[in-house]
Amino acid sequence: MRQLLSDLLSYWDDRFLNFLFLLSFGCNIQSNMATIARITIHGNTVLMSYPQAEAIFQY
Repeated sequence: MRQLLSDLLSYWDDRFLNFLFLLSFGCNIQSNMATIARITIHGNTVLMSYPQAEAIFQY
């Protein structure tokens, strides 16, 4: 997971960095309730699936 995130950081711009920061901040706050179940990268879309929700980022 950490390796994937560091790979993403090396490719995407500040908008994605801000998105990723907010996402990780939310995960840390709810660490005992929400865990990332799946990350799917397709074309220009990153889909992060949680047990109760999904986060989508397009670049």
